[in-house]
Amino acid sequence: MKEIWAIGPLMFLGLLLVGCFSTIHIWMYFSLRRNGHRNSGFFLGIADQIEYMKVRKQHGWPAWPIYVMWLCLIAGVILMGAWVIRQPVTSSK
Repeated sequence: MKEIWAIGPLMFLGLLLVGCFSTIHIWMYFSLRRNGHRNSGFFLGIADQIEYMKVRKQHGWPAWPIYVMWLCLIAGVILMGAWVIRQPVTSSK
């Protein structure tokens, strides 16, 4: 278990949260595809998320996955940034 934490708990949790973002995004993407909607290829699938929010009531889908997805991405990036900031500065002398 110690090897997993060798990168640091902040980076590990940050990567885990970004992975959750990706998993929820893939679920949302395939939910749209199954119902005949095509992807736009826009950055981070923002257009797909807007489309999901527009059609979710028609299909009985919940809105919370979109909010959780963005919460995971933001928290993950903040944790990874905190890990980078906490790294010791090494000199090349």
